[in-house]
Amino acid sequence: MSISRYPLLLAVLVLSYANTALPSQKQVDVDTKASATDIQAWLDSEDPRLVAWGAYFAAKAADSVATEKMLQLVARWAAPPRNDPWWARQKIRGMAAVLDCLIQGNVKVPLESVAAIAASFPLEAAFLASRYPIEEIKPLLLKWYEGRDRAEAALLARLAAMMLSQSPPPGFAASVVAEARESIVLSATNVRRGEDLGSVGHICPGNLKRPAWNEWPPEYWYLAEENHQREGSVLLVEAGGDRITYTRGPADTGWGWSQCAFPEGLSGVARHHLLAALLGVDWTAMPWRTPRRISIPWQNGEQWQSELANLIAAEETRLQATVEALHAKNLLTETEAASVRPKLSIAISDDRGSMRIPLTAPVLRDPRTVVTFQTGPDAGERK
Repeated sequence: MSISRYPLLLAVLVLSYANTALPSQKQVDVDTKASATDIQAWLDSEDPRLVAWGAYFAAKAADSVATEKMLQLVARWAAPPRNDPWWARQKIRGMAAVLDCLIQGNVKVPLESVAAIAASFPLEAAFLASRYPIEEIKPLLLKWYEGRDRAEAALLARLAAMMLSQSPPPGFAASVVAEARESIVLSATNVRRGEDLGSVGHICPGNLKRPAWNEWPPEYWYLAEENHQREGSVLLVEAGGDRITYTRGPADTGWGWSQCAFPEGLSGVARHHLLAALLGVDWTAMPWRTPRRISIPWQNGEQWQSELANLIAAEETRLQATVEALHAKNLLTETEAASVRPKLSIAISDDRGSMRIPLTAPVLRDPRTVVTFQTGPDAGERK
């Protein structure tokens, strides 16, 4: 290419950039007098900032055309690539404004569109799905529940499981039972201390907030909290004594949100509470609890073996009672009741001081019971 052609090429590139950049440079603020034409044009824009402004003013105008455009945006949503975090943040913030407008406007979003946004906006997706009768959303909930092994899908799977527990489809109860676990930390001591159900406290960071961006509309977050009382919170789902609520608040303030209240995924405790929900009782009424701390005083090897064997037998009986109760409610088939049972995990620590006699475990007859020695020469797993 000759040097004389560079100025022409540069001029073409500059003009092309100007034509694509002009819409993004339009000055908009909360005092802008936005017409219906402006709102619709912004929603049609490729600029996430203008899309957010379109949603912001659409919420004030109650424009049916704008609502239809936003529904189309939701239906076409594709999560932005992770290798471009700046553009991803832009797109996510733009769509968050659209979803906020639809939620606050009580717009019923088609389930296909709810499925499209679920990975990027799990809480908003769960809330929009909850507006439908449970029988209509079961297929979608089951799909979310099937992703429970993926860390990024933990919240969605937990919410789906709690909703499904209200009207469980075939096989659901069996999956919860098979993946449930009673965890016991068992200490061999020189002094009888019995059972300690206390928990270890920890510091909860709070006031999570996101700095405001210049030239963007006011932004609101939807944050989920578990078993946490907050003024203005809305109940999303309740099951087995667990309550998950959501609160809408300005993203740039944090408004006292605590990370310790964020819902956990399908942990052992969560599954224990799901089983309670399936049985129609509060989790405190279950015959077994998790996690637990128990101590057995050491006197001699025979006494230790006897008390440990009795403990294991008693816990296995309680776990089997849960299976039988679910079967009695027709939530487990005969085949399922004969094959599934919550796991029993016992981790033994040797706290006898200078005692040199090794700890041993009895012969275990059920493969769903596991005993682990945490310390000492016998450290390892026994089944």
